[in-house]
Amino acid sequence: MKNNKKLKFGKEMIVKRVVFKNVYTPIFNSLKKIEKSSIDALEVLVENNFSFISDKGLEVLEKSRTSKENIVCYYNPRTKEISTEKIESDIKEKDMKSMIVVDTEENVENIDMDSIEDLKLLKEVYGEDISFEKKVEREFVYEKFDRN
Repeated sequence: MKNNKKLKFGKEMIVKRVVFKNVYTPIFNSLKKIEKSSIDALEVLVENNFSFISDKGLEVLEKSRTSKENIVCYYNPRTKEISTEKIESDIKEKDMKSMIVVDTEENVENIDMDSIEDLKLLKEVYGEDISFEKKVEREFVYEKFDRN
Protein backbone atom coordinates (compact mmCIF):
# COMPACT_ATOMS: atom_id res chain seq x y z
CA MET A 1 0.00 0.00 0.00
CA LYS A 2 2.81 2.40 0.84
CA ASN A 3 4.45 1.85 -2.56
CA ASN A 4 1.16 2.58 -4.34
CA LYS A 5 0.93 5.97 -2.63
CA LYS A 6 4.46 6.85 -3.71
CA LEU A 7 3.71 5.89 -7.29
CA LYS A 8 0.41 7.71 -7.34
CA PHE A 9 1.48 10.94 -5.64
CA GLY A 10 5.24 10.93 -6.17
CA LYS A 11 7.95 11.51 -3.60
CA GLU A 12 7.59 15.26 -3.50
CA MET A 13 4.90 17.21 -1.71
CA ILE A 14 4.08 20.90 -2.11
CA VAL A 15 3.07 23.00 0.89
CA LYS A 16 1.10 26.22 0.35
CA ARG A 17 1.98 28.87 2.93
CA VAL A 18 0.74 32.39 3.64
CA VAL A 19 3.08 35.40 3.52
CA PHE A 20 2.09 39.01 4.01
CA LYS A 21 2.86 41.99 1.82
CA ASN A 22 2.66 45.15 3.93
CA VAL A 23 2.49 48.54 2.22
CA TYR A 24 2.91 51.58 4.47
CA THR A 25 2.12 55.06 3.15
CA PRO A 26 3.47 57.96 5.23
CA ILE A 27 0.92 60.66 6.03
CA PHE A 28 2.04 64.00 7.46
CA ASN A 29 -0.47 65.99 9.51
CA SER A 30 1.33 69.26 8.71
CA LEU A 31 0.90 68.73 4.95
CA LYS A 32 -2.89 68.59 5.30
CA LYS A 33 -2.88 72.36 5.92
CA ILE A 34 -0.83 73.19 2.78
CA GLU A 35 -2.41 73.44 -0.64
CA LYS A 36 -1.07 71.24 -3.43
CA SER A 37 -0.43 74.29 -5.63
CA SER A 38 1.98 75.67 -3.00
CA ILE A 39 3.91 72.41 -2.92
CA ASP A 40 4.01 72.33 -6.74
CA ALA A 41 5.38 75.90 -6.75
CA LEU A 42 8.14 74.91 -4.32
CA GLU A 43 9.09 71.97 -6.56
CA VAL A 44 9.33 74.25 -9.60
CA LEU A 45 11.60 76.61 -7.66
CA VAL A 46 13.91 73.76 -6.63
CA GLU A 47 14.04 72.37 -10.19
CA ASN A 48 15.12 75.84 -11.46
CA ASN A 49 17.92 76.02 -8.88
CA PHE A 50 16.35 78.85 -6.92
CA SER A 51 18.55 78.96 -3.84
CA PHE A 52 16.48 81.29 -1.63
CA ILE A 53 13.95 78.78 -0.35
CA SER A 54 13.49 78.87 3.39
CA ASP A 55 14.24 75.89 5.62
CA LYS A 56 10.51 75.55 6.22
CA GLY A 57 9.92 75.33 2.45
CA LEU A 58 12.60 72.67 2.08
CA GLU A 59 11.05 70.73 4.98
CA VAL A 60 7.65 70.84 3.28
CA LEU A 61 9.22 69.52 0.05
CA GLU A 62 11.00 66.73 1.91
CA LYS A 63 7.77 65.67 3.62
CA SER A 64 5.89 65.82 0.33
CA ARG A 65 8.42 63.59 -1.39
CA THR A 66 8.52 61.18 1.55
CA SER A 67 4.72 60.87 1.54
CA LYS A 68 4.84 59.74 -2.09
CA GLU A 69 7.20 56.83 -1.35
CA ASN A 70 5.49 53.71 -0.05
CA ILE A 71 7.43 51.42 2.23
CA VAL A 72 6.88 47.81 1.19
CA CYS A 73 7.98 44.83 3.24
CA TYR A 74 7.19 41.15 3.17
CA TYR A 75 6.74 38.99 6.23
CA ASN A 76 7.05 35.22 6.37
CA PRO A 77 5.26 34.05 9.55
CA ARG A 78 6.89 30.62 9.42
CA THR A 79 10.45 31.94 9.64
CA LYS A 80 9.49 35.27 11.30
CA GLU A 81 11.62 37.11 8.72
CA ILE A 82 10.94 40.60 7.40
CA SER A 83 12.26 41.42 3.95
CA THR A 84 12.02 44.18 1.37
CA GLU A 85 12.37 41.52 -1.34
CA LYS A 86 9.32 39.61 -2.56
CA ILE A 87 9.22 36.08 -1.17
CA GLU A 88 9.28 33.65 -4.08
CA SER A 89 7.97 30.11 -4.29
CA ASP A 90 10.30 27.13 -4.58
CA ILE A 91 8.31 25.79 -7.50
CA LYS A 92 6.34 27.26 -10.41
CA GLU A 93 2.58 26.72 -10.58
CA LYS A 94 2.79 24.95 -13.94
CA ASP A 95 5.10 22.30 -12.41
CA MET A 96 2.61 21.49 -9.60
CA LYS A 97 -0.13 19.89 -11.69
CA SER A 98 0.85 16.31 -10.86
CA MET A 99 1.78 16.92 -7.24
CA ILE A 100 -0.13 17.09 -3.97
CA VAL A 101 -0.54 20.61 -2.61
CA VAL A 102 -1.14 20.78 1.13
CA ASP A 103 -2.67 24.05 2.27
CA THR A 104 -1.36 25.04 5.71
CA GLU A 105 -3.95 27.73 6.32
CA GLU A 106 -3.21 28.44 9.93
CA ASN A 107 -4.09 31.37 12.13
CA VAL A 108 -0.89 33.20 11.27
CA GLU A 109 -0.12 36.63 12.61
CA ASN A 110 1.17 39.60 10.68
CA ILE A 111 4.10 41.76 11.84
CA ASP A 112 3.90 44.65 14.23
CA MET A 113 4.69 48.05 12.68
CA ASP A 114 7.14 48.81 15.49
CA SER A 115 9.46 46.03 14.33
CA ILE A 116 10.21 47.70 10.96
CA GLU A 117 13.38 49.79 11.08
CA ASP A 118 12.40 52.23 8.30
CA LEU A 119 9.16 53.11 10.05
CA LYS A 120 10.92 53.56 13.40
CA LEU A 121 13.45 55.89 11.79
CA LEU A 122 10.74 58.04 10.20
CA LYS A 123 8.87 58.23 13.53
CA GLU A 124 12.08 59.35 15.27
CA VAL A 125 12.70 62.07 12.67
CA TYR A 126 9.14 63.41 12.32
CA GLY A 127 7.62 62.54 15.70
CA GLU A 128 3.89 63.01 16.08
CA ASP A 129 3.59 64.69 12.66
CA ILE A 130 3.75 61.35 10.83
CA SER A 131 1.34 58.45 10.74
CA PHE A 132 1.09 55.50 8.38
CA GLU A 133 -1.72 54.12 6.29
CA LYS A 134 -1.30 50.36 6.24
CA LYS A 135 -2.43 48.04 3.47
CA VAL A 136 -1.94 44.29 3.97
CA GLU A 137 -2.17 41.73 1.20
CA ARG A 138 -2.02 37.99 1.75
CA GLU A 139 0.14 36.17 -0.77
CA PHE A 140 0.93 32.50 -1.11
CA VAL A 141 4.22 30.72 -1.63
CA TYR A 142 4.71 27.09 -2.48
CA GLU A 143 7.53 25.09 -0.90
CA LYS A 144 8.67 21.69 -2.07
CA PHE A 145 9.38 18.88 0.40
CA ASP A 146 10.56 15.31 -0.13
CA ARG A 147 8.31 12.72 1.50
CA ASN A 148 10.30 9.81 2.79
